[in-house]
Amino acid sequence: MNLEYRQKILEQFDNDIIPELLEFGKKLSLLKSDVFVLMSRKFCCLYKLLLSIGITLIPKEKLVVSDKLLDANTKYFHGKSVTIVDDIIICGSTIKKVKDKLLHKLGATEVKVYAFCADKEYWVKELVEPDYPIIVLPDNMALTFCSSIVRSLSISPIPYSIEYPIFEDIKVTIDEWNLFSCLGEWIVKDITSKIQEENNIFVFTAFPSSIILRKILKIFGEKVYKLLDIIKIRIYAKLKDNQITFSMMPIITIKPLSKTHLDNIFNIIINNLSYFSKLYEYNSKNC
Repeated sequence: MNLEYRQKILEQFDNDIIPELLEFGKKLSLLKSDVFVLMSRKFCCLYKLLLSIGITLIPKEKLVVSDKLLDANTKYFHGKSVTIVDDIIICGSTIKKVKDKLLHKLGATEVKVYAFCADKEYWVKELVEPDYPIIVLPDNMALTFCSSIVRSLSISPIPYSIEYPIFEDIKVTIDEWNLFSCLGEWIVKDITSKIQEENNIFVFTAFPSSIILRKILKIFGEKVYKLLDIIKIRIYAKLKDNQITFSMMPIITIKPLSKTHLDNIFNIIINNLSYFSKLYEYNSKNC
């Protein structure tokens, strides 16, 4: 573990919060549940960040999932003990809904709640009362804590855009990076913040040119092409020891669709899995 990197990450938090955050990780590593449900995209990203700086969290043999898994109405939780984990409780309504679903619909035998802190001004204790000690912060300090998380993620850099930020890092020389960053068929915009630049982190967004859009139209067809709303690639790069480490995250959104349209799209995908496999191969060779 890089001690300098660890220090930079912890410096983004208030001095009073740092020891509490370390203790939070230590206590979390001692919990005995079968499954741990991480609440919110922000906490999933924070979880990975804490692991990256050497803070011991949930034992590796335990199952860690995002709360989005609950949307699948899975039977996996039946007969298991579960701990819901979050960085902050604002009012508690979301955690209460998740806890009720685990107990009354998914068959969990026990559901406990473990959070780092709660917002003193908005927390409704009648909705959720954590099973472990919790820090209660005034509203302004709670907002500062949330901002500290986002700031620390920005200099990691861990993309704060998906539930589980799992990426394959690519390492290149500076000369190779300079060639890569001049993507001829993509329009590249530098969106690096000041704090990221100060920490040798660089973030870019690449938008498709008309050439790329025509390729997308050719591959997916006009019907699918007309559904696309936003197409871009977010690139996160880190400079260290004259080497660039970066990751790329494609971002595609579609225009508002009715349930009927969604069902049709889902059926098309399921019925054409072999076609999409061939499509991937074509895309790898030609785009």
